Amino acid sequence: MLLKRKISKKTFWLISLTAFLILSFLFIKTYPHLFSLYEVYIIRPSGQQLEIEPKEKIAIKFNRPISREAEKEFSIEPEISGKISFEDQFGKSYAQTITFKPDGYFAPDTLYQIRLNKIKSFYGTKKENLKYYFKTITSPKIKKLEPEKGGEGIDIQSTFSVNLDNFSPYFYFKFELEPAVDLNVEVKKDKNKFIVGHKNRLEQGREYILKISKFFLPDKNENLKGKKPYDIQTFKYKTLPPIAIDSFSPMADSLGLPQNQEIKVKFSRAVDYKSAEQNFSIEPNVDGNLGWEKDTLIFQPKEFSSLTWYTVKIKKGTVGHNDSGYLDSDFEFKFQTKLNPAARITPEKPIEPKIKKGKYIDIDISQQLLTPFEDGKSQGSFLISTGTYDMPTPHGEFKILNKQDLAYSTKYDLYMPFWMAFTTAGHGIHELPFWKYKGGYEYKERESHLGTRISHGCVRLGVGPAEQVYRWTEIGTPVIVHE
Repeated sequence: MLLKRKISKKTFWLISLTAFLILSFLFIKTYPHLFSLYEVYIIRPSGQQLEIEPKEKIAIKFNRPISREAEKEFSIEPEISGKISFEDQFGKSYAQTITFKPDGYFAPDTLYQIRLNKIKSFYGTKKENLKYYFKTITSPKIKKLEPEKGGEGIDIQSTFSVNLDNFSPYFYFKFELEPAVDLNVEVKKDKNKFIVGHKNRLEQGREYILKISKFFLPDKNENLKGKKPYDIQTFKYKTLPPIAIDSFSPMADSLGLPQNQEIKVKFSRAVDYKSAEQNFSIEPNVDGNLGWEKDTLIFQPKEFSSLTWYTVKIKKGTVGHNDSGYLDSDFEFKFQTKLNPAARITPEKPIEPKIKKGKYIDIDISQQLLTPFEDGKSQGSFLISTGTYDMPTPHGEFKILNKQDLAYSTKYDLYMPFWMAFTTAGHGIHELPFWKYKGGYEYKERESHLGTRISHGCVRLGVGPAEQVYRWTEIGTPVIVHE
């Protein structure tokens, strides 16, 4: 019985020791778990990982008090200066929360990393090489731009619509056009939009660069002056070219046009009809009707005068129909109507062309007629006066040597309009001459002299036919003089 009690006591201590060892082992094994170290929250007490404000304090709270020696193990990348502090203190050397507040501002659009190389809790548990990440606020981005970037042919009064993905109180946008233009900027926060207009219309056919500068201004009282832009974007545009005249008829400086000649002016693009009609004129003035075929202005006269120069003009300022473009300079052209058929002479004896190809001038002294021929076809005969019997016009085959709108003869002290020389001896074709006297008085050779041999050897034409022949004739045109 006594032996039995002794065995039981020994067994008891053995069991107790075993149990103690087992419990100690289990305690040692479970201690790190029982007093494990983990984060209660990172950044904010709410635990929400939202974008961080520029001046916001970063906080990491642990479930156990940690040694303040962790300050030495703290680093942040990208590097930024700031103050590290502790909250929820547990004695002098421990606290549950470590915080970081930047001296300046966290940069936007940036992913920061906090590292704690080693931390130790009050209970001796440790953690090493801890990494925490947070993202700062996202800067507003251009979501849509109208007109679209790289726009070709924008209107000279276009406004620019700039839509952002969001508005931020920490960012300011500045708009500039190069070349410099005064701008008006309207902000529509409810629509995340800027409307950028200009006080004066842009120049036509010119390249512009829209420069959008974005400034990071975390402090509302911060002055923009001297501040470098956070970001700059540029967009190229080109305005519509000026309205132009694509084509017109008749051709400039045309001669011998009928008295019912239709005038056509085609614009490079659609114009405002009323504006174009107000800027249309023809001199000398003539009655007629204006009409349109799409972009072509048509003028149908009642009747042009005979052998008259007319000038058609479209004044600058004619505006576009679908845009704000305009004709930026006066446009004009001239033409001359043909001589009234009554001014032409029907030869008593038909004049047969002596040259069948190209142009040539036939001078028949016996009939006192000048007839231009082209490819064997008569262009009409005109009365002339040739040289007297004492100073005859030379016979033979010649060519036009030179031309001059107004020539002067020092030998006879007279002026010869529409001069065309055909000999080196000074013979030429010209309009009836005139003399100038003191006081500005002019005397013109009489039309009644036409048809007679009265000149000093030149061939004289009447007013009207002389210019018509002059315009028709080119230097080198053959001249045949015969009886």
